[in-house]
Amino acid sequence: MAKAMAEVNRLKENQGAGGPSEDLDLAKDEASRAQESLKILTEKSQAERRRWQEEKLSLIGQAKEAEDKRNQEMRKFAEDRERYCRQQSLLESKLLEKEAAMESWRKERDALVAALEVQLQKLLSSQAEKDKVMKELSEQSSKQPAEVSVAPPLPSSYVLLSPDLRANTRIPHKRSEEDAPQSSLR
Repeated sequence: MAKAMAEVNRLKENQGAGGPSEDLDLAKDEASRAQESLKILTEKSQAERRRWQEEKLSLIGQAKEAEDKRNQEMRKFAEDRERYCRQQSLLESKLLEKEAAMESWRKERDALVAALEVQLQKLLSSQAEKDKVMKELSEQSSKQPAEVSVAPPLPSSYVLLSPDLRANTRIPHKRSEEDAPQSSLR
């Protein structure tokens, strides 16, 4: 454009000197075309600049959205991790409590089983003692003469019990002479 203006000025100077007007018209046309071309290029440049500016703002907006979303996801991840850690520690403490309760229950069970075993041994020995006494009594009753129809009196420590009550009754190990049945031969 600067060339066109210089040409126009040169032609104006020549016109005053009596130069051809044709050159002046050509120069004016060329200057107007150059101005229009300049105007069009300026408009294109501004349009392109606006488009780039809009694109730049759009990209900046997308970057901000992406960063906000990433920050939000990071916060959520951190919160989830904290919540899961709290839940895990709570579950671990509950598990430890349950394990302690289970261990206590096992010890109590073992103590009860041991006590039951002792009671069972006592019951078995008591039952064996009762069987022995019953055998002695039956032997004594078979040794008595058939003439006596009256059964000898039982010692005061022996009480007739039903079989289910006999299991809970304790029978003395030795009989004293007072408790021994009296024979009819006296």
